[in-house]
Amino acid sequence: MKNIIIYKIPKSEIKIDLEVNNKTFKPTLTTDLLIKSSLKILKKNKSILDLGCGIGVIGIALSKLGYGPEIFASDISKEATEMCLKNCKKNNLKIFVKTGDRLDPWGDQTFDYIIDDVSGVSDIISKKSKWFKNVPNNSGKDGSNLIISIIEKINKNLNRNGVFIFPIISLSNKKKILDVANKYFNKIELVSNSDWFLPEDLNSEIDLLFQLKEKNLIDFQYKFGKIICSTEIFCAKKN
Repeated sequence: MKNIIIYKIPKSEIKIDLEVNNKTFKPTLTTDLLIKSSLKILKKNKSILDLGCGIGVIGIALSKLGYGPEIFASDISKEATEMCLKNCKKNNLKIFVKTGDRLDPWGDQTFDYIIDDVSGVSDIISKKSKWFKNVPNNSGKDGSNLIISIIEKINKNLNRNGVFIFPIISLSNKKKILDVANKYFNKIELVSNSDWFLPEDLNSEIDLLFQLKEKNLIDFQYKFGKIICSTEIFCAKKN
């Protein structure tokens, strides 16, 4: 039996059917924030890469809203890209999909916008979380490895005046990530942010989280006996 979810595209009345499985991420708060933020930035008739596309939510949503006409998507997971292709077909859309690690599938191909949803959570935490069950995460102790490796190479894949849209989750080293980003981009802006409570399955790991925070590997607020994390979406413009 197929596992189908109905996803309502933020800032619209459009709903899309998506096929999912237990080896791929379902849409999350980060997905919603990336779409909302992108709608503040994107211009029509521009090429878009959905990087770390998962089952294809962001690319499909933007295509449904009339962006593109060329939308590309890639993910390191073959299961994810196969599901992305199924979901494109299900929604009668043509998106160019490739499988591969980070920017590797695209060589020197360039885009007007690259929207990144590659994992950025401390892998010490992800190993103990249901978020990443059956899904790999190699982002390092401070959650910065993957996003920094993308930032360091992304300029070759951006057109002149290209824009990189990316999330930073507070369960990673935000300062380190932004310090690197500022070396490669001359303008970085915070587009949107949202706070959220630590998932219940991690409540037994509070001591571990405080240890990581004391080492400046991650950050969070502690209020009313609860850990409050945040997701921030940034927009970086090419030098």
